[in-house]
Amino acid sequence: KYDYELIDNYNALFLDQLCLRDCCGENCRFRNQHRGGDITIADFNSFSKVFPKIYDSRGYSSIVVNTVKGEEIFKRLNEYMIIYQCDIDVIKKENPLFYKTTSENPKRNDFFNDYINGMTISELKNKYIPERKQSIKGIIVQHMPYWAKYTARNLIRCLNGK
Repeated sequence: KYDYELIDNYNALFLDQLCLRDCCGENCRFRNQHRGGDITIADFNSFSKVFPKIYDSRGYSSIVVNTVKGEEIFKRLNEYMIIYQCDIDVIKKENPLFYKTTSENPKRNDFFNDYINGMTISELKNKYIPERKQSIKGIIVQHMPYWAKYTARNLIRCLNGK
């Protein structure tokens, strides 16, 4: 059983660059196009923009081959998944974190001092991340079942002639 409040609070802290290790932010030696691993798997931001005819509101990943061994692995993946070819420059444009480091949050040291002194993840989130107001549309979309989002988006696309 998952504690979704804990997961959401951690994700908020992570996305605000508060709980990253030193080597994961500005000092990451792997966040560039020339990586040491055989393959790189990353979010494929703007998948629907790049492949508008395939859009179905699911999350997609990019797989980048870095080595000959990675190419062998990638060839085997074709048996298990549908793969859409995309130029690396498109991936870099749509996901700059693929090759650029992130800036350290200026409150990071204070965050870790509070964490070491016993603050809970919920307390840390409340202290370091201000409440963000969400639009009514955002709330509705967040709570819509997948099939309803998919149907609504396809209906809008049809009405717009796409």
